[in-house]
Amino acid sequence: MTSESAVDRERTTIILIAVFSAAGLALCGVLGVALKRSIVRPLSAVGSMLEQLADGDTNVAVDGLDRSGELAALTDAVETFRREIIRRRRTESALRQSEERYRFAVDESPAAILTHDQGQVVYANTAAMDLFGSADLRQLVGRPVLDLIDPAFRQIAAGRMRRVQRGAGKLPLREAAIVRLDGTSIPIEMTGARTVFDGRPCVQSVYFDITRRKQAEAALYRNERTLRRLHEITATTQLSTDQKIARILDLGLETLDLDIAIVSRIEGDTYAVEYARGPEYGPRPGKVFPLGDTYCADTLATDGPLAFHAAAEGRWRNHPCYEQFGLESYIGAPLVVDGRRYGTLNFSSPSPRTVAFSESEISLIQLLAQWIGGEKSRAAAVEALGVSEERLKLALEGSNDGLWDWNVVTGDMYFSPRWQTMLGYRPGEVEGHARNRERMIHPDDKSAVMSVLREHLKGRTATYETEHRVRTRSGEWMWILDRGKVVERDGSGRPLRTVGTITDIGERKRVERMKTEFVSTVSHELRTPLTSIHGSLGLVLGGAVGDVPVPARELLRIAESNSERLIGLVNDILDIEKIESGRMEFRMEVVDLNVLTEQVVTANRAYADRLGVRVDVAPAADSAEVVGDPARLAQVVTNLLSNAAKFSPEGETVEVAVRRDNGVLRVEVADRGPGIPESFRERVFEKFTQADSSDTRSVGGTGLGLSICRAIIDAHGGTIGYESDPGSQTRFHFELPQYEHVQSGDKAP
Repeated sequence: MTSESAVDRERTTIILIAVFSAAGLALCGVLGVALKRSIVRPLSAVGSMLEQLADGDTNVAVDGLDRSGELAALTDAVETFRREIIRRRRTESALRQSEERYRFAVDESPAAILTHDQGQVVYANTAAMDLFGSADLRQLVGRPVLDLIDPAFRQIAAGRMRRVQRGAGKLPLREAAIVRLDGTSIPIEMTGARTVFDGRPCVQSVYFDITRRKQAEAALYRNERTLRRLHEITATTQLSTDQKIARILDLGLETLDLDIAIVSRIEGDTYAVEYARGPEYGPRPGKVFPLGDTYCADTLATDGPLAFHAAAEGRWRNHPCYEQFGLESYIGAPLVVDGRRYGTLNFSSPSPRTVAFSESEISLIQLLAQWIGGEKSRAAAVEALGVSEERLKLALEGSNDGLWDWNVVTGDMYFSPRWQTMLGYRPGEVEGHARNRERMIHPDDKSAVMSVLREHLKGRTATYETEHRVRTRSGEWMWILDRGKVVERDGSGRPLRTVGTITDIGERKRVERMKTEFVSTVSHELRTPLTSIHGSLGLVLGGAVGDVPVPARELLRIAESNSERLIGLVNDILDIEKIESGRMEFRMEVVDLNVLTEQVVTANRAYADRLGVRVDVAPAADSAEVVGDPARLAQVVTNLLSNAAKFSPEGETVEVAVRRDNGVLRVEVADRGPGIPESFRERVFEKFTQADSSDTRSVGGTGLGLSICRAIIDAHGGTIGYESDPGSQTRFHFELPQYEHVQSGDKAP
């Protein structure tokens, strides 16, 4: 091969290399442009976004990035980073708000709160600053928290704090004490728990001032001790009343920490010291002061406890007692003895107290005053009882009455020696129990006696009183008057103790029986001739024997009137005798009181006319039927009507009315007479009694009518009574159960 060929091949090679190089450069240019558009620009945009996010701007537009190809993962990572920044910022914002709310809550909390890190105070709320006596937060921040705990409690407090730091949860310390910045100690209750402060874990301690609680506990302890000692003083039987009061005054001085104790007696404007305890310069028993110069005048005016602890600091500095005696502290309460104001119990001191009297101290002096008042009442009652018992003993010895004393609860009964000898027993022979007395009562009398006793025990009668027969030791029956009264009841009114006497009324009963028999005999013997005399006088006056001269006629009228009165008296006496012997008969039937009262008024209108008195009748609006004996009920109405007419001034009106109220029918007879004297009212229904019992009384009568009326109404199961206004009006009435018509098929009574 020639050299020219070689040169041509070399030239050709160089040209090819140049062409390929040019093509390569062109291709590189094209590739560079493409890379710039698809990689460099997106990377530059991502870098710019990252710079914005780093500067805190999260409002970047990630949506414009190409999410295809190799840059998709990078774009997603940028979006995730942006969202994480937003979430973290929100969390930090919420945390800041929570910390702000926590700080506010802590600052406003009434509880004292300290936050400490590694044993050093880093924060204290306002309440903690007040509790520890700090005027500036900087006085507490940086202090070892244990330095603020009383040395007696530091070790246990340190142990609790270490356990809290290790995550033991809340660990309360029920009782401890803190040391204020001024060195004083305050009892507290505290609790500790973990917390976060300024982003770092700390311990938060909460303190509660329990000074008042400790004071209350101490007062409670003092009160319990005082009440225990008070019970010991009052319960002992070894001390007299004066000794007990002296010890109570000493107890009050010790409990109240005062100097002078006084029990005063106040009469009018005079204040007398009855009991006194205290220093030598204090008043002695018997000392007298004007009441107005004492604080006790204000105590009585208050009608309750009065207490003040520093007179110079209030209105009491102008009081005469402060000006004269300089008493700074005072507490007093009224004394009531036997329901009447007696004086005061008071404690005082020339030195002021540091604190006011507590409610428990005020209650204590009220309790002491009540006991002293009650004890003085009891002592007076015991003294009066001794005098009364001595008088009773003398009275019983003089009257020959027997005494009994019954414990209603246990049934035990005391029978006096006289009680036993009256029944033929030797003293101490009758067993002291109520069942023995009950066994002695006559079988025919027992039901009535026990009924009267039960009514009295229930409080329905003022006294218990019966006349009945009892068996003596010899087996004979003896009439006694048995009287008694409940002298003690419990809080609910149940009887506890009853005391009474028995009186031998055998002789009186014998005399009464003789009198009754005599009166009955005389009455029967008198009624027949009187009836004959009255009838004969009536015939003579009626002209049966011819004309009678005028002077003789007047004498005959007087004789007829007197014989009529004698017949009425005999009939009344016979009625009384029948009632007392239980032989009065009653023929019961249905009676219309409207009709009965009209008939009685009609029958007695002539009698009223003779006295110049008008009679008005007001019947019940509807049926007024009762079950009774019409003759006996007419007798009652007639007696009430005749009495009203007799005692009414001429020209007045007697009102007779029948009324119905709740199943009861009431008949009323009212007059405008002089009324019933107050001194006579308790004896209105007794036998042979009249308001004017003198020989010159202007109105006649036997004094038996109202007694008979009451017996008749009692036998009908009704009641009788009256209302009287002296000088104006008297209204007698009786009430009976209304008769209810029976249903078909039932029988009427």
